[in-house]
Amino acid sequence: MSALLNAVGDLGLEHPPEIWVTFFEHIAQYERLYRALLGRKGSPWFVRKMRASLAGLVKERGHLPHGPNASDRPVHTFSDEFVPDLVSTMFVEAITWWLEQGRPYTPKEIATRSALLASAIFKEASTWQ
Repeated sequence: MSALLNAVGDLGLEHPPEIWVTFFEHIAQYERLYRALLGRKGSPWFVRKMRASLAGLVKERGHLPHGPNASDRPVHTFSDEFVPDLVSTMFVEAITWWLEQGRPYTPKEIATRSALLASAIFKEASTWQ
């Protein structure tokens, strides 16, 4: 998983939707593994590790923009762990839901929906003083 997160981080802000498409394609490719690790009888250690890795990525990158001209948008920094932890938890739960529901959306669709929700959180958090 760390290799995937490194690849995701290396892509940076230039192609944010592709980052998450690649991420969800990886999840789909190793569905049985992720279903076992994230499911009801999964590994609490793995869930914590995945959330921490995603939160670190969010905190390092400032935010993960989505949509046209995303690189023109300002990068928001977070003074505490709340927003990165919230977004990382959202992504882990999105993965878990997606797998438990039998992947009703393509990797691109679930990536887009998740990135849009994350963008809404970043947008709101950017107004906080």
